[in-house]
Amino acid sequence: MKKLLVSLFLCCCVVISVANEIPALLSELDKAIIERPLYVKKRLEYLAGLNKILDNSETNEQRYHILGELYSGYSSFNADSSLYVARAIYEVAQRINNEDYRINAIMNMAEISGVTGMFKEALDLMKKVNRERLPDYLRPYYYHIYRTVYGNMADYTVSVTQKEQYKRLTDSYRDSILLVNNPESVTYQIVKADRYNVHGKWKESISMLEDYVDKHKMEVHDEAILYYTLSNSYSLIGDKENQKRCLLLSAIADMKSGVREYASLRELAVLLYQEGDLDRAYSYLKLCMEDAAMCNARLRIIETLKIFPVINEAYHLEKARRQHKLQIMFICICILSIILLGGVYYMYCQM
Repeated sequence: MKKLLVSLFLCCCVVISVANEIPALLSELDKAIIERPLYVKKRLEYLAGLNKILDNSETNEQRYHILGELYSGYSSFNADSSLYVARAIYEVAQRINNEDYRINAIMNMAEISGVTGMFKEALDLMKKVNRERLPDYLRPYYYHIYRTVYGNMADYTVSVTQKEQYKRLTDSYRDSILLVNNPESVTYQIVKADRYNVHGKWKESISMLEDYVDKHKMEVHDEAILYYTLSNSYSLIGDKENQKRCLLLSAIADMKSGVREYASLRELAVLLYQEGDLDRAYSYLKLCMEDAAMCNARLRIIETLKIFPVINEAYHLEKARRQHKLQIMFICICILSIILLGGVYYMYCQM
């Protein structure tokens, strides 16, 4: 009985702590959104610098490596530019006559095709890659692309039979990723947590990721992905407060990394809408739509369009209601002012 009471007390303390943390995180996110143009400017300056180095490169080998950095820089920022760079990488790989470089370029094109919703084109490109001849360092990337493409296909197909088939394939490639990645890497942790979530082991996912966060320092973009995965785990056990906390941490990291293709801010907007915070929900979702359009991330545009009309209508109805309320208050103030002036005039006449 004593242990039970202690456990309940600790749980209550954790819930209160999370609830107190959320207002500060909301303020931090609002600040990050205001400063967002600075983060985007920093990324654009980095890309401009790489392009300048590319123009001055003397060998195809140099061009290949600089283009690879450009591809990473444009990923999650501008899909059209990413695809253009991926094609340039392929052309350079052909000139160098390096098979590993050529395979990497093909997978770059397949990856960005999957992000933009061109699943058939992505799979057609991946069929050109001979898995048996893949070097070890490209195997994790190979499995990642297949897992991502089939995962998106499972999410967007309307056929129940095909959905189950794509889920099985996603599971298979997820397992393959775990086999070829270092267990201490953030990629391994995220993919394993995703696997736990799919198979109903939500508490194991939470325990593993929270422990990893406590013990490791991550890149800001990796931090965004990890907290997004963690938010899914909390959502599945019905812990709304921790789900919101993780979405906030993920969205803050997304803003600071200057990317335009993300999911956390959209899901946070939906959560805030359900809680009645229409102002933030509307402004966050509007930013999601603008960024998805700038990035040409078609899947994110589709996801945002599913909920945007509902929140947009609710926001404008609430805005109209507030304006109507202000009009009534203004009329009441005017009437009271007239009565007050009349009273003053009456008292003046009496005096």
